[in-house]
Amino acid sequence: MVVKAGLLSNSLRRFMAHPAVTFAGQGRRAAAAKGRGGGAVAACSGDGGQYRGGEQENGAAVTASSSPVSASWRTRLEVLLGAARAIEYLHRGADPLVIHRNVSSSNILLDASWTPRLSGFGSAVFQEAGREHGGQPVGEVMGTFGYIDPAYSYTTHISPASDVYSFGVVMLEALTGRPPVIYGVTLLVDSTLPNLQSGKLRDVLDRHPALQPTPRQLEALDLVAQTAIRCLCPRGHNRLAMSEVVANLQRALEIIRNNEPMPWGRASLI
Repeated sequence: MVVKAGLLSNSLRRFMAHPAVTFAGQGRRAAAAKGRGGGAVAACSGDGGQYRGGEQENGAAVTASSSPVSASWRTRLEVLLGAARAIEYLHRGADPLVIHRNVSSSNILLDASWTPRLSGFGSAVFQEAGREHGGQPVGEVMGTFGYIDPAYSYTTHISPASDVYSFGVVMLEALTGRPPVIYGVTLLVDSTLPNLQSGKLRDVLDRHPALQPTPRQLEALDLVAQTAIRCLCPRGHNRLAMSEVVANLQRALEIIRNNEPMPWGRASLI
């Protein structure tokens, strides 16, 4: 069954109960900070640091200089973690369970406080019991080019693992600051994954948040990179579950938070 955004049945209202799940145009107003790559993990997936601003609730334009997502690894990880929790909720906590089928950075909207909201449910489907691993047939392949799970594309069978693959691409965007399709030809997965798999994270890491990341930042970002690699495994059954993705992102965020400099006011009191 395909979820229709305009027809909110009681079942749909139940799965929208998570605070990070929203339908665009309904409920909260959300601002998508769009980059050249079309991304809304916001200002962190632009091309060369040039970002087109969405409108925040206060009317201020989102720019590369004003966005904490473009300037802070901590904020990028907070956005990733919030979006991952929303997808995990769809896969494990919603009633009924849902496969989003179009996870992409442009469907991760940011509100005025930079809190992520997962949207874009026009092609979502309810999970069929007993088809968690082999997938369920859906006929037409839907999604956004650059994010679509190759296995889903070949077989037209969808599973939660397809959302995991798409979110793996979102994580690559957050790490590299590059769009999912480069110059309209090269997939970000193809250009980036070999570097990550060979331990060359520094070669592809976006320099906008920090020209020289600290060792602890690199530790956290390497954990994100290793998580993305597992999400992008060719075979769905080898990918992480979203609960594992959430756990890894939470750990990475803790590493960064625990090693940030203490505010001057607090330090002066010690």
